[in-house]
Amino acid sequence: MIKASNLSIKYLYGAQAVTDLCFEVESGKVLAILAEEEGGKTSLLKALAGLIPCESGSVFLGEKSILNLKPRERNFSLILENEGIFRFKTVKKQLELPLKIRKIPRGERALAVQDISEKFNITHLLQDIGAQLYEDDKVRLAFARAFIRKADCLLLDNPFNNLKANERDRVFHEMLPHIKKAECPVIFATNLLNEAVFTADYIICLNYGIIIQKGTPNEILNNPSEYVRETFFQRTMHSAQRTVTDS
Repeated sequence: MIKASNLSIKYLYGAQAVTDLCFEVESGKVLAILAEEEGGKTSLLKALAGLIPCESGSVFLGEKSILNLKPRERNFSLILENEGIFRFKTVKKQLELPLKIRKIPRGERALAVQDISEKFNITHLLQDIGAQLYEDDKVRLAFARAFIRKADCLLLDNPFNNLKANERDRVFHEMLPHIKKAECPVIFATNLLNEAVFTADYIICLNYGIIIQKGTPNEILNNPSEYVRETFFQRTMHSAQRTVTDS
C-alpha cells in the first residue's frame, strides 16, 4: 500500500505544483489522476519517484516513510509520457537494464526477458533498436520494462498520449489487463476520462495542482463537477469522433 497525506509539491523546472493531496492505494488497486496539461499529474508522479522534492506532507510505502529515500532506493517503476526509450539500444538490452542494475544473474535475466517479451508481444522486436520501433511498440516496450522489475509501485504518466486516437484506444485496451492485474499499487495519470473510468478504482481530478473532484468512477460519471463535465466529457466525445474518422 502507498499512502500520502497533505502532500505539497514544489513548482520546479516548469512542472505544476500540487497542494494538499491525500490518497491511499492498496496493492492490486488503481488510482487515476485525471488532469489536463499542466494539471499537476507529472509533478505528482515524479515526486513519488523521488525525482522532484516535496515541500510538505508524508508518503508511506506500507509502514515505511519514503520521502527521504533517493530515487534508486525506491523500488518504483515510472513510465513517462515520452516513454524514455533508448534510441540506440536494442529492445533486449533495454529490458535487461533494470535487472542488470539490480545485479540479477545473466541466466535469470534471459528467462525474464523472454517471459516479459512474450506477455507484451514484442519477442519479434528483441534485436531492434529503439529508433526502429513504431510508436505503439515503444509503449509496449515501456510497459514490459516497467513490469519486468517487479516494482513496489507502478507510476504511469499518460503513457498513451503520443499515439493517434484510434491507435491509442487499441493499445490502451491491450495494456489494460496488465494494469488491472498488477500486484502492486498503480497510479495512472491520464487526460482522458474514459481511460480513467475503465482503469481506476478511484479517481482524483486535478486542475493546476488543485483537487477539483474525487470519487469512484461511478461517482464521477453520475455526478460530475462542472469542470469535469465541460473539460473531460467533451474531450472524450471528441476522441471518440476522431477514432471513428481515423478508422
